[in-house]
Amino acid sequence: MKKSAVYIVANSDNTQDNAFIDHGTSGAYNFIVTTQRAILGQTGTGSYTTNVTEQFRLISGIKDAAGLSLFLDGIANGTLATTGTLGQDEIFNIGVNHGGAYDLEGNIAEIIVYRNAHTATEKEKIESYLAIKYGITVSHDYLSGDGAMLWDSSALSVYHNNIAGIGRDNCQALYQKQSKSIIAGSIPAIYLGDQTGGLPATSFSNTATIANDKSFMLWGSNGAATTYTGTYPSNTFVDIMERTWLVQESGTVGTVTIVPDDADAQVLLVDADGDFTDGNSIEILLENGMTTYDFADGDYFTFGTLTCKETSTLVCDASVSVNLTAYVWGYQFGGFWTETTSSGVDLSDPTAVDFE
Repeated sequence: MKKSAVYIVANSDNTQDNAFIDHGTSGAYNFIVTTQRAILGQTGTGSYTTNVTEQFRLISGIKDAAGLSLFLDGIANGTLATTGTLGQDEIFNIGVNHGGAYDLEGNIAEIIVYRNAHTATEKEKIESYLAIKYGITVSHDYLSGDGAMLWDSSALSVYHNNIAGIGRDNCQALYQKQSKSIIAGSIPAIYLGDQTGGLPATSFSNTATIANDKSFMLWGSNGAATTYTGTYPSNTFVDIMERTWLVQESGTVGTVTIVPDDADAQVLLVDADGDFTDGNSIEILLENGMTTYDFADGDYFTFGTLTCKETSTLVCDASVSVNLTAYVWGYQFGGFWTETTSSGVDLSDPTAVDFE
């Protein structure tokens, strides 16, 4: 077998040279892919530019007539010039080195092996499938199984960070219903459907449906800080996060549930052009740390936190109770209400305060 392609989603729990796959026994037909290199028979070793460590990564290897090309998350990660032939009826070990040393200490999510080499476009289709499935950001365009553009890496370069997505692609048997970028600190997890009654533990257990094949929703961030120091003049009660996200939708995905992994996020802000300073953003208060929304293709979103307290002087009728919470924008039930004027008024129920 002179040509082949292999795709591996995995990580390593240590910094040693651990084997992901080991095809064959020692000799000219041996093919090993590890956390640090690829070995092809006795002809040589192709060391990675970047090794695989704790974070799950997508490792790809394309063996053609010119040699072996290695990729990490879609980025070129080493080469090995050889015309060696791979064995066809050899043992295929997963996570085990046939030599007995450096067996994998880590996790393998998925391995795909083909008996032929792949073109650049074919490789990007498969890497896009795996990237959407596992929340991995790859360096290139995201393509559907039939080659349709889902995310243009050049046109959307500012937002080509922390990419994740959901979608349905029948030709790849892909039906991803919830996702979050695997990169630490990525903030939003998004679930297909209205899941405010209880978040599904897995994509498989999510009972919401995407009606049409080739429907996707991908989102990526501008990579800015996650501090709430952004400008938002249309509402003085809200400070917004510097980081914003862009949505790309193909087909129809419908309503989703947005769950930010940030205790300070209290408001979802959606804007059609990404300008959150012009007063045209949609404001949605989170309840129990989540909310629902039906994004349009090209929408931008970010999160806000409620930072201001309002001081108001009310003229009260002694015969009518007052709902103090109506004077607090985005009030969420709970907290502490304190009477500071020694009037003796009862604030145990701030929704019905009787000044009589």
